[in-house]
Amino acid sequence: MLIDYFKIKKNKFSQHGFTQHHFFEFLKKGLFNINFLKNRKLGLPSTTFLKFQKSGAGFTLLEITVAMGVFVILFTLTLGIYSSTLKTERRTVQMSKLQKEAQLIMEILAKKIRTNKINYDFYIDQDVDIIAGEDYLALLDNLNNETVFRLSLDKSIEVCSENCGTEAVPNENNFNAIPATDILIDRLTFYITPSDNPFINLTSYPVFPKTTIVIDLRNTTGESTRNLIIQQTIPQRLAGP
Repeated sequence: MLIDYFKIKKNKFSQHGFTQHHFFEFLKKGLFNINFLKNRKLGLPSTTFLKFQKSGAGFTLLEITVAMGVFVILFTLTLGIYSSTLKTERRTVQMSKLQKEAQLIMEILAKKIRTNKINYDFYIDQDVDIIAGEDYLALLDNLNNETVFRLSLDKSIEVCSENCGTEAVPNENNFNAIPATDILIDRLTFYITPSDNPFINLTSYPVFPKTTIVIDLRNTTGESTRNLIIQQTIPQRLAGP
């Protein structure tokens, strides 16, 4: 349509020194205001119909440098916050595992102590060390079935339920480890009071033995380790020598 218009007005274009070649050159470069030209009804106006578009300005080196600097700073801050969040989450998971494992161990030991009695015969000279504590917890139920707990060399809890021997000569073959996932036990100490059996040679109402358990657990998952030390005192409820 525009080409037809140009052909009809060819003479008028020529009068202003504007040839067809110039038209296509301007059209190719995008310098014509086409809508303006199409709306003209007569003749060729002055050169105001030409619209010279200004090319967009680029960024200077300084602007690019500043933008990159701001981006690097924001990226570093975001990465630091993300890394700190991950570390906090790992610590929370580690402590949660430690607390669950400690609670499970304490529940097992507490139930055994409450429903059993201290087997003083297992210990050397039928006497326990109430100062330094004991590495073994020897118990007897009401049918005199024995159960002995201790800390193994691979830092897990071991239990023996029959023919356990004595503190001086334990029967190593009858101790079995209680597995724990990603948890190591660095310390397991039993503080038993009184030091000797209160139900022998009774002269007054006996004091029921109590056992204080101290456990130091360590979680080994992740890049760092977390420790948890717990302590609980459980009274014996079963009477008898």
